[in-house]
Amino acid sequence: MVNVSNCYYYGTGVERNYQKSFEYCKRSADFCDVNGINSVGAYYINPELKKILDDEKFKFSWINYNEFKDIREKGKGGFATVYSANWFDRINNRWKYVALKVIRNSNENEQEFIEELKNYCEIGYENPSFLECDGVSRNDDGDYIIVMGIAPKGSL
Repeated sequence: MVNVSNCYYYGTGVERNYQKSFEYCKRSADFCDVNGINSVGAYYINPELKKILDDEKFKFSWINYNEFKDIREKGKGGFATVYSANWFDRINNRWKYVALKVIRNSNENEQEFIEELKNYCEIGYENPSFLECDGVSRNDDGDYIIVMGIAPKGSL
């Protein structure tokens, strides 16, 4: 059911339909499927964040944290820790090496995270060669993550 939900969410083989995607997530969650439960949770996130995720011009989406493989810490800054990971990009049907920018304590400061995400979105939208944002996620601690492209040498 989660796979059917993803097909509707990404428009893979069917017309994109967020409502049907959500319905299949709920069915999966009813059977206690972890992926379904996580996906349903993505639909109940902060309304401002949902509005950004649904904006067609930004072309990125919610990514379940359990989709990332080989997560390795790259460095810490004032308010974030950056990790590298492998992730299967379903839209382009390929594995991708990405950076996970975990905004510390963003589960307590959602508004600050949303402002940070808006800044990334606007910069990336106005200058796509500057920033490639693939999506947003949340780790097991509840902190929000900006998922973005990473250079071969590991730099953002």
